[in-house]
Amino acid sequence: MSITRRLRESRSEEEVLRTSVEEIRYALRADRVAIFRFDTNTEGTIVEESVASGWPKMLWATLSDTCLDEYIELYRNGRVRAIDNIHHAGLNDCHIGLLERFAVKANLIAPILRDNHLYALLIANQCSTPRHWQPAEIDLIVQIAAQIGFTLDYTKILEQLDSKFDRAQLYIELTRKIQESLVEEDVLKITVEEVRKVIRSDRVLVYSFDPEWYGTVVAESVVPGFPKAIHARIKDPCFVEGYIEKYQAGRIQAIDNIYEAGLTECHLKQLEPFAVKANLVTPILRGDRLFGLLIAQQCSAPRNWQQTEIDF
Repeated sequence: MSITRRLRESRSEEEVLRTSVEEIRYALRADRVAIFRFDTNTEGTIVEESVASGWPKMLWATLSDTCLDEYIELYRNGRVRAIDNIHHAGLNDCHIGLLERFAVKANLIAPILRDNHLYALLIANQCSTPRHWQPAEIDLIVQIAAQIGFTLDYTKILEQLDSKFDRAQLYIELTRKIQESLVEEDVLKITVEEVRKVIRSDRVLVYSFDPEWYGTVVAESVVPGFPKAIHARIKDPCFVEGYIEKYQAGRIQAIDNIYEAGLTECHLKQLEPFAVKANLVTPILRGDRLFGLLIAQQCSAPRNWQQTEIDF
């Protein structure tokens, strides 16, 4: 099967997911195929999508559906759901309302498992009209969902092996580029671009402090589609009170999910305009003085920062 072959040739999670939705939509001739990755039992993000022209785009939509909670255990156990007509399937009003936002008339859903845990849903939508899903189509989406899970586990191993080489290469490359440019602005720009490539995050930035411990984003590398933070001036009194002394002492802060880290409301309000879901913060010291922060952020979903990334 060409889809399986292309998945096996993919070497990154992003490539696996993009290939999956494109190939499945072509094979099923569906109006949309998307991957919904869970953040919690009832919330998640559309992290990849292939959609026919003229239909609403779901990509990066964050969806919260308490009605979904009743199906989670079924999906964990490998349940596949084929809905020919969303209005004749006994769905709750809140679930129907969620689907209608994206013009969905028929739905075909298969779970994606990673390390035997529910990771995401592979979803095919028909938007033009209700659709009777054929057994062969259901079998296909089940096979591909299983293959995605297997391939993601495999690419994770590859990325862990590659990361050691990548980090060594980055140190060499950063040193060379920094030696070529003694201009601080260029050094910071090089740093954020190269670090983001290696740890594959959505954003890396440098936040520079002023004498009052407020500051400005002076360098940024960010994936297209997410808000830009460059030159943002941030005044956060709760940050000054709670974190400055710790960062001066060399503290590194790894936050997998900003909503589960006990952050203050004012701190969350500083992060939300930039779509931050996870944060990895390292102090930049000049001598004994805290100059700024090197910050890696995940915006598409929460992220479990690996020890190798923190050590890096």
